Amino acid sequence: MTSIADFTLAADGFPLGKAFEEFPDAVFELDRGVPSDDTVMPYFWVTDASADMTDVRDLLDGLPELRSAVLMEDLGDRGLFRAEWEPEFLGIMTAIAETDVTVISATGSRNGWTFELRGETSDALASRLGISRQAFASRLRRGYRTIVENGLAGEEDGDT
Repeated sequence: MTSIADFTLAADGFPLGKAFEEFPDAVFELDRGVPSDDTVMPYFWVTDASADMTDVRDLLDGLPELRSAVLMEDLGDRGLFRAEWEPEFLGIMTAIAETDVTVISATGSRNGWTFELRGETSDALASRLGISRQAFASRLRRGYRTIVENGLAGEEDGDT
């Protein structure tokens, strides 16, 4: 059985959100890539018809959350980036990487971030808890949402 969880965050609720201050029309699409070493979600697309992708790269490369940002493909109004995250800023991304949760999609704009996660569950885990598969799936969805809200949004609150 598979569980799907959707959640949204404010634009500044995710580390890359700082880019919207300089590039308000940018749209980020995190690419579902396989994590490598200590880096999760290393690839993402940025689309902005009014921005030069090398300027976007320079801004991203200067963010404290990233070790580096490399512009892999420059298609004019769209660029593919590879980022290496600083471990202390990984937050919820570490939890996602350490579980069987898959990021189906993650998109960000100045209006906020939308994430969709998928988790594979088994009858044995629900059976072990003495609950139905539906109850187990519901608890997982609430759990994913709580992890994300506390892991990402909670970090912001703790810094103020």
